[in-house]
Amino acid sequence: MGANRGSRATAIADLFRGRLVRRLRTGAGPGAPAYGSDGPRLYIADGRSGTVSIVSTISYGRLGVQRLGGGVRPRALAVEPGLAIKRGTEGPDQITGTRGRDRLEGLGGDDGLRGGREADALLGGAGNDLLVGGSGNDVLDGGEGDDRLTSQAGNDILLGAQGRDALFGGTGNDKLDGATEDDYLDGGDGDDTVLGGEGNDKIIEAGLGNDFRLDGGPGDDFVNGNRGSDRIFGGAGNDNLLGGSGSELIDAGTGDDTIDGGTAGDRLYGRDGDDSIRGDAGKDSIYGADGADVIDGGSGEDYLSGGPGSDDIVAGPGEDEVNAGPGNDTVRVADEDSDSVNCGSGRDTVYVEGTAPDRDGLSSCETVIQVPPEPSTDAPPSSNIIAGTAGNDALIGTPGKDSIFGADGNDELFGNEGEDYVDGENGNDVLHGGAGNDSLHGRGDDDTILGNEGDDYITGDRGRDTINGGAGNDTIFGNLDDDVVAGDEGDDRINVVGGGVDRVDCGPGNDVVFADTADAINPSCEDVRR
Repeated sequence: MGANRGSRATAIADLFRGRLVRRLRTGAGPGAPAYGSDGPRLYIADGRSGTVSIVSTISYGRLGVQRLGGGVRPRALAVEPGLAIKRGTEGPDQITGTRGRDRLEGLGGDDGLRGGREADALLGGAGNDLLVGGSGNDVLDGGEGDDRLTSQAGNDILLGAQGRDALFGGTGNDKLDGATEDDYLDGGDGDDTVLGGEGNDKIIEAGLGNDFRLDGGPGDDFVNGNRGSDRIFGGAGNDNLLGGSGSELIDAGTGDDTIDGGTAGDRLYGRDGDDSIRGDAGKDSIYGADGADVIDGGSGEDYLSGGPGSDDIVAGPGEDEVNAGPGNDTVRVADEDSDSVNCGSGRDTVYVEGTAPDRDGLSSCETVIQVPPEPSTDAPPSSNIIAGTAGNDALIGTPGKDSIFGADGNDELFGNEGEDYVDGENGNDVLHGGAGNDSLHGRGDDDTILGNEGDDYITGDRGRDTINGGAGNDTIFGNLDDDVVAGDEGDDRINVVGGGVDRVDCGPGNDVVFADTADAINPSCEDVRR
């Protein structure tokens, strides 16, 4: 919209429908604002000075002037009503949108772009940018560089492009794409689609929702669906894929993958490679496919298929059906339930409980060995669920098996005795596993995690975490940011690959550490693999 030179008339065009809406008398000619309520900004061209004036339609005050280079002398300018366009420079810029629809362009430099209330487009350009959307349905494109993109309410699209990016979807049904390199992606609440793209990506859904697709893509990815019934795909590479409390579909793709379905009935596919697949509780269907797979059905009435290769299969409690497939397989059904086992071709070995060796139906199994009944390996336990609030909570578990969730706030969680599942969720939390083989997860922010006694499984996730495994043979993942990890007593397995610069002290025992070249590893760690 704007006035021609020598004229007092301003034409207002609807760019969506491609026609003029109306003509108004501006009163002062070119460069003066048109009277009307067509949006929070007017862009008015002045051909004499080669500038564009940005004017408020509420106060009629001039908010800024942009000079057009290259000798441009515009006669008029048409801009979509209600859309504010702001561009930065090739240096570091801080640009904030309006209450209306905005298009913010950072261009070069390390920029900070912050949208407003309506549907905004934020384009970071080259540089390490910070993009924050608003309450509308926003599009955030980081461009080149190591960018951090955060949306809030609305169904948003976040694009990482080139660089090691961190994408946070917030509430709404969001679409996130990390594109190239090693990215961190969290869709937040809502039914999200999250694509890691190329690189060793971490996809951690910290919020609620049944996610349509969590796809790591090519690379050695870590994907955690958390709560909700999610569809998880690993793609090519050696992936670590975790379900949660919902009924998951997990397809690992090619590579030597690790899968944990979680507590509900899941469908788990290992595909090509030597995979480790765990069903946990629920009625699971597990398919190892090609490769020498390790399959643990957990409790529940499961269907377990090893596929080609020499597989190690544990049926777990429940009346299970096992098809070992071709290869020299090992099958364990010593779980005090009636199981059906077809060993398939190859020289196979089956372990049954000695108290009732004829309880199970066995077919094509060459060697049968009687052993005492074996317990379930389900995790997390579901007997006692203790949930926090949005504030700062102190939650204490029972002497038995507990599942403890901190929710928001800076919480302190105590698992106490028993095999507990302790999840800090959001906030700077302190987690105590207590005695027992516990599963502890820091999730968001800067957490302190103490495994205490027992063979614990610990993940720090986001934030600068301090982790101590305590006595026992622990498995510890630092995950993102700069973490401090102490294995303490026992034969520990510690993984701090990716994220920031980590410090690791293994303590007594025969320990294995997977680390980056920049990480500081204490000489107490016997086996360090970089």
